[in-house]
Amino acid sequence: MHVPKDEHATVFSEFERVLRPGGQLLAALGDDPWEGTNDDWLDTGTAMAWSFHGRERSADLLTEAGFRVESVEPVDDELGGTFAIFRAQPEDSETLPGHN
Repeated sequence: MHVPKDEHATVFSEFERVLRPGGQLLAALGDDPWEGTNDDWLDTGTAMAWSFHGRERSADLLTEAGFRVESVEPVDDELGGTFAIFRAQPEDSETLPGHN
């Protein structure tokens, strides 16, 4: 995510609050813990920052924010590393078709 780690719980809670009924969250988060910056992202002169807790802690934070994690799929990044693609929905929603 492009916010500091200590703000992830707040961001996830806000996602859960504003998601429309029956809506789903699809989030690409780091599979492993990592933080970094690039002061000239894609040669634009603009700084970019990333922070990831890793798959397990991110799943815990999503659950604590009121989400039910339906699936997590690892996807290799062409620039290196692996993302964990989370599919989740608010805990009080029905289970997604094809997921238990």
